Amino acid sequence: MIIIDIFKKNAEIFFRLNFVTLVALLFFLVVSILNIINDLKNKKVFSIFLFFSSLAFLAFWGFYDINIFWVCLIGYVGVIVVFLCIFFISKEGIGLGDMLYLGFFASLYGYFFSIIAFFLSFWIATAILIIPFFLKKIDKKTKIPFIPFLFIGCFITILTGFIVHCKF
Repeated sequence: MIIIDIFKKNAEIFFRLNFVTLVALLFFLVVSILNIINDLKNKKVFSIFLFFSSLAFLAFWGFYDINIFWVCLIGYVGVIVVFLCIFFISKEGIGLGDMLYLGFFASLYGYFFSIIAFFLSFWIATAILIIPFFLKKIDKKTKIPFIPFLFIGCFITILTGFIVHCKF
C-alpha cells in the first residue's frame, strides 16, 4: 500500500495535464525514437545530447518547481551511480549510453519513476530474450541494444502515471 501511495503522490507531481508535461513527453518521445534507431543500427547512443538535455531539464525544473528539481536531481545522480557500479562490476555488460538514457528519463520524471522503469525494463528484456537464449540464437556475450527495452519500461511507467493521475 505504501508503494501505491508513493506512486499516486509522484503521479500528481509529474503527470498533471499541462503544457510542461506535454513538452516533456514529446521531447522524451522524440529523443527516444532517435536513440532507439541509432542503438539498433549502430549500437551507439547520442550520449552528449542526452547529457546536455538532462542538464537543461534539471535547470528548467530548478526555475519551474524546486521540489521537482530535487526529485529529478536525486534520480539523475542515483541512476548515474547505480549504472556506473553495474558497468564496472559486469565488465561493460551494460553501456554508458544506457546510463545516460535512463538518467535523461530521471531528469524528466524523477527517481521514483526511474526505479520502476529500470526494473520493468530488465523484466521485459528477460521475457523477450529468454526464448532466443534457450534456442542458442544468442549467448551471454551477445551485445543486445538495451535502449529499446528501456524505452518500453519508461513508456509503460509514463502511461501508468497518466492513468493513475487522470483516473481514466
